[in-house]
Amino acid sequence: MTTAVQRRRGTATEHSSFTGLEGEISVNTTNESVHVHDGSTAGGFELMRADGSNSSIALGDISGVTAGTGLSGGGTSGDVTLNIDSTVATLDGTQTFTNKTLTSPILNTPTIGTSFTIGGATITEAELEILDGATLTTTELNYVDGVTSSIQTQIDAKSPLASPSFTGNITGAGNITLNGTGSAKVPSGTTAQRDSSPVDGMFRYNSTTDEFEGYSDGSWGSIGGGSSNLNIDTMTGDGSDTTLTLSIDPTVENNTQVYIDGVYQNKDTYSVSGTTLTFSTAPPTGSAVEVMTITPTTLNVAGDGTITPAKIASGDFYFDTDTLYVDATNNNVGIGTSSPTFSSGTYGGLHVHGSNGTSLRMTNAASGQTASDGYEILLDPTSKDTLYVNRESANQRFYTGGSERLRILSTGGITFNGDTAQANALDDYEEGTFTPMLSSNFTGTYAHRVGTYTKIGNMVHFSMFVALSSGGGSGSIVVEGLPFASGSGGQRYHAYQGWTNNFSANGYVQFLHGAGVDTLSLYKIVSAGASQASQVSDMGTSGNFILSGTYTTG
Repeated sequence: MTTAVQRRRGTATEHSSFTGLEGEISVNTTNESVHVHDGSTAGGFELMRADGSNSSIALGDISGVTAGTGLSGGGTSGDVTLNIDSTVATLDGTQTFTNKTLTSPILNTPTIGTSFTIGGATITEAELEILDGATLTTTELNYVDGVTSSIQTQIDAKSPLASPSFTGNITGAGNITLNGTGSAKVPSGTTAQRDSSPVDGMFRYNSTTDEFEGYSDGSWGSIGGGSSNLNIDTMTGDGSDTTLTLSIDPTVENNTQVYIDGVYQNKDTYSVSGTTLTFSTAPPTGSAVEVMTITPTTLNVAGDGTITPAKIASGDFYFDTDTLYVDATNNNVGIGTSSPTFSSGTYGGLHVHGSNGTSLRMTNAASGQTASDGYEILLDPTSKDTLYVNRESANQRFYTGGSERLRILSTGGITFNGDTAQANALDDYEEGTFTPMLSSNFTGTYAHRVGTYTKIGNMVHFSMFVALSSGGGSGSIVVEGLPFASGSGGQRYHAYQGWTNNFSANGYVQFLHGAGVDTLSLYKIVSAGASQASQVSDMGTSGNFILSGTYTTG
């Protein structure tokens, strides 16, 4: 090359202010590129180099596509990869991709051939259609809801059937997870409809007992199903109203909490009876009263008839330690004590203890069961006396060998061996002393006088001794001060026998006991079969007499 043509040239900066002639070509020495001029545009138009190094568009990018023309050109054979900028939302129209790789595609109304490949696995159209037995739709694959998870995740989310229904038994492995805010319904049936061959772990609702139940350790048992409620009742104080009607009965006062203007009230400031709460002092006028009532639930309650001895731990057994205690070692039962003991180690039975007295009480349907009904055996805490209390208007009977031996009549008195007659009842026994004295027609003084008696039923046996220190007076001798009056029904001679000493005529004497009185008249025996009233003058100044006898009262 011997001839060279050199064009006008300059740097990129110089070109920016240079306006060449129309059709003129200049060289950019900075970018090693060529500019074509039009005679009016400063810098002209820089042409892109073959390597594209002077272009502001990245190599391989498509800066614009005319709408409706699609893409053309490129390779005529082999695989072609089309990288689409992430800002491109959709490809409009019908697009056909044959043997192409799509990265995270979102397809609108796709038409899938007989099969396609995900992650190296081939999925056929028939396999996709097992979801509902119909042609797969975009809704079923959930491709249009903006979820960008993998196809497998989408399919997993769609796999549960809506409202499935199965008949017969279903057996599976693994755990079951139920999501949602509704309920899971379990089998329900009567007690008679329980499984004929139950196994541990079964769970159902028993419509007979209205409770959930489960099968464990060879029997069915209740699983609970109650509820725990917190109820709130309010009122505004008026300075006079002391009552508030609650929406539920709290059963006990401890199930309530009361606040007045937010301040907790001690339980000794109010009382509860049924659904009525009564304040000891009316809440102040305008005060805000709030009552919280708690109704506790019962959980894990065993079903009726399901607790067997096998379910109770062996050895000693108790409720509340001292309330009821079973001593399994010695076969004793304690009520009120956790150490039931007896006077002999060989004895066993029921030991009842009470800090403030002990009572064993029995009632039945006929007696009733109030505090004034039935029969009680009590141990008095102060005197230590044992009380046998029949609170009914009825007899107490004692038997041996199957026969009645003793009866305490409800009206008082004791009968024996089955006798029920009140007239035959032994109703009294006494022992005591009395002071005998002569009637007022005796004016002397006494040296000594004493009397003793024993009363069994209406029979009185007595004895007395009277000695004088001086005599005086006149008239018949009459002894007064017997412990009981005699029975009525005429004069009675009760074989009274006496002895006199220092009388004008010593010896045996007789005493006549009149009817209905507590006095005796002294008679002296004057001859065989004859007697006469003794006189005060017969006693002298130091006379004395001894007398004993038996008589009946009224």
